[in-house]
Amino acid sequence: MTQRITLGVMTLAIILALVTIDVGVAHQFAAVEGPLADLLRRGNILPLAILVLSLFACFEMNALIRMQGARPFSSLAYFMVAALMVSPWLSAAGWLGQQAEQLEGLYWQLIWITLTIVGAGILAVLRGDPQGVTRDIGATLLIVLYVGFCISFAVQIRCSRAAHGQEGAWLLLIAIFVTKASDIGAYLIGTKFGRHRLTPKISPGKSVEGTLGGLLSSGVVGMLAAWVANLSASWSLLPQESPEGGVVTQSLLALLAEATRSFGAESVPGAMHPILRGGVFGLVLSAVGQFGDLLESCFKREAGAKDSGNILPRFGGILDLIDSPVLAMPVAWFLLTYVWNVV
Repeated sequence: MTQRITLGVMTLAIILALVTIDVGVAHQFAAVEGPLADLLRRGNILPLAILVLSLFACFEMNALIRMQGARPFSSLAYFMVAALMVSPWLSAAGWLGQQAEQLEGLYWQLIWITLTIVGAGILAVLRGDPQGVTRDIGATLLIVLYVGFCISFAVQIRCSRAAHGQEGAWLLLIAIFVTKASDIGAYLIGTKFGRHRLTPKISPGKSVEGTLGGLLSSGVVGMLAAWVANLSASWSLLPQESPEGGVVTQSLLALLAEATRSFGAESVPGAMHPILRGGVFGLVLSAVGQFGDLLESCFKREAGAKDSGNILPRFGGILDLIDSPVLAMPVAWFLLTYVWNVV
């Protein structure tokens, strides 16, 4: 248990450090003109880190599928996953065009998915062997959609053109923390009080008690983030931008206020109270994230593998680490953008 808790804390600390560095670099280019500055303001180290993680996850997913006898078009899948990761970043900075649809990340996502279908079909014909074509094309699409499309919503949240300043980075941090709080809560409660198996054939270690603990943990973290945002509004320490665009206030409280401001904002007068909204956000992401954990377990069980990889000794692979956020990120993006208009 101690090792798992240590890994969880270290992972969250690394994520926090990456977000802080990303925001810091973006602030440094706040008053700089030019295409590169536009790109760095929309994200810098975070999109690159997500790209690297997604490619590792893509490699592991490809290996799991090949253990089952399928032959996905791996090179095509790797390229499309990379394209899905970087296009929301490049489009938000205007590098892929200045028209309204070209500035929207989803426009390019649909293009890459379409090209995946077309490309897999062409490669299947060029292979000259119809045996297993349906299976192999399906496996290729699974890799691209599951690893690429779903994870790319983390980049969508970070680089969103609708987000004020660097609020996209902080919203991504909150979404990840809320989702991982479910993992930690489920493990701690399940280990201590777990008596009723949830899905013995998929994940024997999961319990009903642990599932409820995960829901509770994420709900509390979501409400806490919104509560801090409401409280920080009374501190009068919100970061103030100078005429040149740089940040004047650098205190820890000001940083905390900036990090939670948009999450606790009253997006629509008379709508759900931000603190209640934070609780709902946590419950939904916990539920979806736990399904994501079980789905990845299904992939491993069918392949006869204990872990998705061995990049993390005694803990497994990258997919084992990010299985919950994979499905949670698209839901977080949908809730923050279309349901609550936070960004």
